[in-house]
Amino acid sequence: MLDENMRLAVPLINRAKRMLVRTVLFPWLRAFLATPAGVAAFNSFYGRLPLDQKRRLFFVCAESHFRVEGKWNVDFAGRRLTLPLHRDFAPAWSLALAFEGHDTELHQFYETLIRTARPRVMFDVGASYGLHSVRFLSHGVRTVSFEPNTACHAYLRDCGVVNGLEPEIHGVAVAESAGCVEFAVPEDETYLGTIVQGVIDRWRARSDVTTATVSQVSLDDFVADSGLVPDFVKIDVEGSEIGVLRGAQRLLATVRPLVVFESWRASDQRKVIFERLTSCGYVIRALTYPYRKTPVLSLGSFCRAPASTT
Repeated sequence: MLDENMRLAVPLINRAKRMLVRTVLFPWLRAFLATPAGVAAFNSFYGRLPLDQKRRLFFVCAESHFRVEGKWNVDFAGRRLTLPLHRDFAPAWSLALAFEGHDTELHQFYETLIRTARPRVMFDVGASYGLHSVRFLSHGVRTVSFEPNTACHAYLRDCGVVNGLEPEIHGVAVAESAGCVEFAVPEDETYLGTIVQGVIDRWRARSDVTTATVSQVSLDDFVADSGLVPDFVKIDVEGSEIGVLRGAQRLLATVRPLVVFESWRASDQRKVIFERLTSCGYVIRALTYPYRKTPVLSLGSFCRAPASTT
């Protein structure tokens, strides 16, 4: 086992390695990606990398926000997808690398799901820019994307155009009941958009946070009104998971779709989530990378689990 000094030193060593790689790599890479031909060549090289290397590349390069133009090809469960790259859209480069390099445990789990038990209807709750939605759309799964940050919608629609897909986007928050709610988004961290009041209050003094009033719906009401019944639900709502689950009580108790959710590590929230799901007959497992089926979590192990995706 590592002693305390070594445990403290390892993150510093890893950070120094990343800084060295960035210092050497970034000037060359920025110049190489300056043209669509360079983007295509690097994309071809990237496509041959194993998933482990794509994961490392994401954590080294994704925050660089290179301004690139062209198309980025990726693979999902045997389907080729193209992600658009535009110089005037700063997140494009990060999103391209994130498709296979970020949340790789989810990427592998989704591929397993598509190949073994393809859903008919998927609800993407907290869709952000739609990288999860696009995966399922590409395999013919009816996908409903819920994302209150309307600034994310154009990218998802653009992905639909270049891949011949038709995203179904609802610009609403998903919560316990219908109504309106305050929604806050940090300018450079749109993936952190939230309706959690405590978080919004902490952000009040930040000049880079935009707030707006958005409509909210419950999944039970949406199912009743639309007639669409999902057999798979993904939830990534930056701390408001409990509200989503409370508003899906009928769906969870009667249909019991497969659910993948991100959970903040606050044990008081996890206790409520655990009780809500288990009362509907669910068991909870952690998703790990490399993906494998993990043991069922008890309440204690779920509250202590370091992973945020389950």
